[in-house]
Amino acid sequence: MGVGPWQLAVIVLLLLVLFGRSRLGEIGRGLGEGVRAFRKSMKDSGEAQGNDDDDDPDDDRPRKRALPRQPGVESRRHVMAKRRKADDDERS
Repeated sequence: MGVGPWQLAVIVLLLLVLFGRSRLGEIGRGLGEGVRAFRKSMKDSGEAQGNDDDDDPDDDRPRKRALPRQPGVESRRHVMAKRRKADDDERS
């Protein structure tokens, strides 16, 4: 269930009556600034942690290449499967 057009119209009318036209403008402006500040802080904290997405086309840094797997080095999934099997064998 969602909010239909009539319910939305009633809510907007009630807000207009309660706060007035000028106050609603201030509230909307304040919400917009708050959302922009929140998004900016999330973007800044992501860059500070090194969680930089590849969304920036102006990024001139070289991309990291995956190193070839060395012989004898197993993947983590393979190691965890061996541990689970060993644990199952101990319980039996």
